[in-house]
Amino acid sequence: MMQNFIQYRSISNQIMTGKWACSYHDNETFSLIEDGDIDPENEKHCLLLAYRSTLFNHFQKHMRAIYSWQLFEEFPDRQKFILPHLLIHIDHQRISERFNLQIKYALQCAQAGQKSGMEHRVIHINRPPRLAATIVTMRGGEGIATPNEIKRMKRNKILVPATEIPLIVTVYPETDSHVAVLSFPQGWSPFVRNIIPAFWEENENNYSALISKTILEETENIMISPSAWESFSDHKKQRILCQFFTTIQPDLVLMGDHSDNLNTIPEEVISDFLYRRDPDFFDNSDPEEFNLFSD
Repeated sequence: MMQNFIQYRSISNQIMTGKWACSYHDNETFSLIEDGDIDPENEKHCLLLAYRSTLFNHFQKHMRAIYSWQLFEEFPDRQKFILPHLLIHIDHQRISERFNLQIKYALQCAQAGQKSGMEHRVIHINRPPRLAATIVTMRGGEGIATPNEIKRMKRNKILVPATEIPLIVTVYPETDSHVAVLSFPQGWSPFVRNIIPAFWEENENNYSALISKTILEETENIMISPSAWESFSDHKKQRILCQFFTTIQPDLVLMGDHSDNLNTIPEEVISDFLYRRDPDFFDNSDPEEFNLFSD
């Protein structure tokens, strides 16, 4: 995932595209945002960003389910350990497919001049271009929220969806800044605000830290400029890496071969972060320590 950012800049609006179809249909579907500049105020552009993200997310969930099934068949003596992971991946695949169809229908409605049923919020981060990311996460349904999120919603008397709803974020670089676009089903703004507050924050210093928090908590689909990464202090690198591996999965890659990066992290830091079991640790930490947009 670690590439020369200058080269990557020229295709920054193609962040995290998965090979989900032949080139003809891929180009036919996304040419509006891949052959020209992205307009975050244009709903069709926002929906295409969201649709591309859900397609890539569904492809990932599908491949993980296949891999888990292969492990299940290959190691019969370990099936009782593999089965829970297989069922989780199958469930995530089912949910991601539903999200994908939901966004596809919203896009078709917008293209036909009808209401899409989606809301979009945009923030501009006036920091030099250094990263790109896509996030497809979900909230609602039974128990899909952190304890702190539940407390905030109870305190603010926020209505929670009865089933999972998609929250889709794309962060992409421009010539001298970043743009972040959030898409979610219409009518759930108060609920989503409690989950991803960055898009309602007015202070740029605050929302750049908050969107960094969301990226590290919710996605492995992130690309950081090597020069930006090297500008971080060793302490900040350690905290970012440990938080990333704690909230995602330790077998995923943030930058290059993370095994070398982990070997440089002091043991006490790993014990403090990597094996932490407090789900609200990140909520209770200073977001600026994890700000990906500042040195």
